[in-house]
Amino acid sequence: MATEIIIAGHVLYENLKRRNITAKWLIDNLKMMNIKDIREINYASIDEKLQIYIDPYEDHFHKEDTITEEQSSDKN
Repeated sequence: MATEIIIAGHVLYENLKRRNITAKWLIDNLKMMNIKDIREINYASIDEKLQIYIDPYEDHFHKEDTITEEQSSDKN
């Protein structure tokens, strides 16, 4: 089961403590993932294998990369 560790750029320290994870461990791992500032993260969770899932505020999608309902229905 995944545990929420960051919501809206804020670390959930109580959840880190429950998983026996230090803030230093989290920050070091985020740096390895090229996250420079926790405030860049909208949501993050960690699973049983200590794999971190991150949903950043900025997903780096370009408008051309998004699919609208109109484009989707054109293909059907």
